Amino acid sequence: MSLALHLRRSASCLVAILLVTAGVPAAAVGTTAAASPTGTPTGASPTGASPTAVPSVESSSAATPSTASPSTASPVSHAPSFEGGIEHVARGGVAAIPVSMAEGANATISVSGDDYSATLAVRDRDGDGSATVRLNTYDATYRAGDGDDLTVRSASDGPTPLAVGTYEVLACAGDASACDGESATAETQVTVGERSTDALRTYVAPPSANLSSLRAIDAARSSGDFTRTRTVVTNGTLVLELRASGLDGAIAARNGSNVTARFFDFLATDAARLRVEQLNPGAEIRAAVMHFAPDSTRVVADPETVATTSSPTPPT
Repeated sequence: MSLALHLRRSASCLVAILLVTAGVPAAAVGTTAAASPTGTPTGASPTGASPTAVPSVESSSAATPSTASPSTASPVSHAPSFEGGIEHVARGGVAAIPVSMAEGANATISVSGDDYSATLAVRDRDGDGSATVRLNTYDATYRAGDGDDLTVRSASDGPTPLAVGTYEVLACAGDASACDGESATAETQVTVGERSTDALRTYVAPPSANLSSLRAIDAARSSGDFTRTRTVVTNGTLVLELRASGLDGAIAARNGSNVTARFFDFLATDAARLRVEQLNPGAEIRAAVMHFAPDSTRVVADPETVATTSSPTPPT
């Protein structure tokens, strides 16, 4: 997952932060900045972390994800089936489960694992013969891809993010009240692995650099507008590149009309911390700290990974 934060300062100072990640609360170690998780979503036990360490988010005793191949039950005409193989996702990330079905048809999807189960009703509203179920492992919520509908019929309560392990996914034809191994027309798996924080890098770019989108950011990098450094000058643009997995679901789970609002809503929960502090300020001089705020920052993110999710509340 990729995020770009642009900080617009008054007068002569413009600062930008580019965060490149692959997915739940993340930690970063660097000489000029740190972002560390200090909590979890509602229903999970909080965790603490030092700003100079890379902590795990929510350790789990679940077994190592299975590598078994998905299988398909007895063929049924126009019966729902799963496209592709096993879906692998870091803990806190968003898993995409493509489902094939008859054009305009309904399907019932069951997701189950240790101490967790959910039953979903999916409809191919746009009539293209497929639908994508997105499972946010950060808060155990679901949404359908564009052009389709999804309703969570039931979902068990449990700690979130979902535990590391293997989750069985079954598909049944029609709008069924339940979906089990006897009625399923297809099955696959979602494996949830440990999340990680891998690197934090610092760059600078000229104030004229276009950082308005991920494509623009990639173009600026290719054109040489990014320079690897630990020093930024007045009127320059500071770029922090954070590589981590499991952050996309955390952003998607928050409230807000856009990615910027959801990102800062996430930071406000104490589930993560982003801090940029001056190093070696001098004897008896307090280190300067860079503050981030939604009214002076814009976040650019991949819309395919940072997507809103629906609440797992059964229909009334």
